[in-house]
Amino acid sequence: MPCRNNTGNKLQNLAAKLIDLLQNLSSNEFISDYIMNFLLPHLLISYASLCFNTQHDDLEVKLLEEMAALEAKYQKMYHGKISVRERFVASMVIPCT
Repeated sequence: MPCRNNTGNKLQNLAAKLIDLLQNLSSNEFISDYIMNFLLPHLLISYASLCFNTQHDDLEVKLLEEMAALEAKYQKMYHGKISVRERFVASMVIPCT
């Protein structure tokens, strides 16, 4: 799932430029090996981490919305019963011993 923010797009563009650079630097094996073995994995890990964080934030927002909807439904269903119980409990007299 691609990232939906500008940072993710910029990171993806950088990865594409890096791959193009690798193809053009094939004559210089040292630079190509350095990029393949060091820079590219770090860039891909950063991109994956950014995508994961974006998905996590989306799921957290969805969870909070669902929890709020369930709480509102609970309040609507049980508000009358809870207020009757509160009145009943408040009217009870506890005998002193």
